[in-house]
Amino acid sequence: MSRVTVPLVGAVAIAAALFAGTSSLAAQAVADDINLFAAHGSIKNDDGLIGLVGEPFDGGDWTYSSAEVGEVWSAGAVDCEDTWSSWQFLCDPAPTTNTRGELTQSGINLGFTSSMDDQNSVGFVVIDLGEVSTFNSLEIYQMVDSDGNVTGVSMEVSSATGDTWPTEGDDSWTQVVPTSDVVDETDFSGSAPYTNTDVTTFDFEDTTGRYVVLYFHNDASYDNDEYIEVGGAKLFGHRSSPLAETPLAETGVDSNAVGFAGIAALVAGAAGFAMRRRARA
Repeated sequence: MSRVTVPLVGAVAIAAALFAGTSSLAAQAVADDINLFAAHGSIKNDDGLIGLVGEPFDGGDWTYSSAEVGEVWSAGAVDCEDTWSSWQFLCDPAPTTNTRGELTQSGINLGFTSSMDDQNSVGFVVIDLGEVSTFNSLEIYQMVDSDGNVTGVSMEVSSATGDTWPTEGDDSWTQVVPTSDVVDETDFSGSAPYTNTDVTTFDFEDTTGRYVVLYFHNDASYDNDEYIEVGGAKLFGHRSSPLAETPLAETGVDSNAVGFAGIAALVAGAAGFAMRRRARA
């Protein structure tokens, strides 16, 4: 297990005034963090949304999925028992659902698989979180005992928030996780279901967005070098409030206005709480 703390490189910090309040509110926000990929994520088999960087899309043949062009896979509506499939990023089975550092897998061949042109190949997949969300921790799980590995990973977030998917090559992306090595592989033991703890965790500042793109490569530094394969991924965070849906740098609102908005929100919340208590009395 490996943990990487990512410096603030293009991450969108959420204004403290909007979320300042009692310690109980902060604790509630932490408790509400879930794996956004498995809760709300979608992946689309389309040009610029999945494949190998710099290689023709070819109907999505680089990545294993057996999907029609334009087909969308959504969390909660995919077969998490299907081997070597792109939608495994949307899977987080029980009993370790939303659990940090652990991923349940019912077989050794469950995970994302991509063919490679050579050892310099970089696979990518764009994931739609469904709506603007706030997140600060990415987990990447190594493929164990199959015929491929992942040796490096990075992640970027798009400034696009509408229903039109941003492609990997457009200019809307900001890097959140720089290219980093992934924890080495180990063996599963016993019988399925397995608990995969071969995880690298990337922690970063609170970042807001709807679309993220993950990049993977396999440079042959591990044993299995024929495919780019990833056991799974988790992105921990929560749905953003309306006030946090647009990064402050894009709103043109100055810090004083934000501060007053935060204070007003806290006052309104306190008044609502008092009214609820009177209603229950």
